[in-house]
Amino acid sequence: MRKYSDKMISSLSPLVGDLGGCSSPPLEGRSGGAKILVFRLSAIGDIVLTTALLRNLRKTFPDAQIDFVVKKQFASLLDCVPYISNVYEFDSSQGLKGLFALRKTLAAQNYDVLLDIHKNWRSWFVTSTIHGKRYAYKKMVFKRSLLVKFKIDCYKPPRPVYLRFLDAAKALGVHYDGEKTSLVIPQAAQEFVENQLSSFRHYGLDPQSPKKRHEIAGQARNDGTPANPAEKYIVVCPGASFSNKQYPVELLTQVTQQLLQLNYSIVLLGGAKEVDLCEEILASTPLSHRSLSGVETTSQIINLAGKCNLTQSAAVVKNAQLTIANDTGMLHISEACGTPVVGLYGPTVEQFGYFPLLEQSKVAQVELACRPCTKMGMNYCPKGNFACLQTIAPETVVNYVQSIIQDRLLRSSQ
Repeated sequence: MRKYSDKMISSLSPLVGDLGGCSSPPLEGRSGGAKILVFRLSAIGDIVLTTALLRNLRKTFPDAQIDFVVKKQFASLLDCVPYISNVYEFDSSQGLKGLFALRKTLAAQNYDVLLDIHKNWRSWFVTSTIHGKRYAYKKMVFKRSLLVKFKIDCYKPPRPVYLRFLDAAKALGVHYDGEKTSLVIPQAAQEFVENQLSSFRHYGLDPQSPKKRHEIAGQARNDGTPANPAEKYIVVCPGASFSNKQYPVELLTQVTQQLLQLNYSIVLLGGAKEVDLCEEILASTPLSHRSLSGVETTSQIINLAGKCNLTQSAAVVKNAQLTIANDTGMLHISEACGTPVVGLYGPTVEQFGYFPLLEQSKVAQVELACRPCTKMGMNYCPKGNFACLQTIAPETVVNYVQSIIQDRLLRSSQ
């Protein structure tokens, strides 16, 4: 367990009895230490989408003990979530033994409320010995099956998943503050990014700062080429958890080449599994070389794949002008950091609730009769051609990039 805060709830009122049809929130009038457990083991995007729920829980119960259960490999991301008191890490390599141990630990904590935001057999098994009030979000499995198998759309209108997570806490008296997902970058991660990106000339650590942009604007590099201001630093995340959700690397390489020709700087970003993908993109870039720090770089492109943990990756996208990503966790991390995205969507659709949230973000997709073919993703294409991503033109992605950047520059000048 990682302890984030010693704050306990001090003035919430007596638990009302059974909630069935009761309008009073179960923690209203509670005197003494109420404890709330939020359960979401994975994956990265879903964990990020719980941040609106966690923020509003903290606003409703400012002195509560709000604990979170997550898989060990994703726990570092919660360093960016200041609303949590304690984090319980589950090491999936321990299998059932680890689940039994986690269940025993949680049972001893005497939680007043459990919010099951995962709602699968693991969450039920681990929390089955918790006797507090239990609430879960609606997964809409039937609607999803109708859409995937029969193309019958019962999502009218589609409701984003982060709001469905919040819905699970309505009975607690938790109200939506109108803000979307959010991550707060620790200073250590920010300093790491500064060091890693020091090879960018005229690199601005705060691309949101008009002062920084104005200082950079109009400057020229020593080699006489135009200055590369902070607003032209773009993150490209080529990876995806399933192959049918991954934009083809040869097309993404064309995107990066076109952006480099337009004098945009690029950061390639991903985990250890994406190192080869990023190296393939980098290898196609003229004049590539490896810097003294061991970071592969050219005059305008840098490869940080496999070199950042989740918190550091969040810091990278926080300082970017925008992120290009598949329907993956990095897309949601970017938006939670306030950085718009160009989302590359193939087999999945808006109805599932995982589309970008920010007004400035764009979705690159092609309407096909076979979409959606899956909600989670697959390592094959039922049609055998991966047409949903293969037919997204690189020029479309580049046009969306330029549209977002022009919009951000216009807003910053107002």
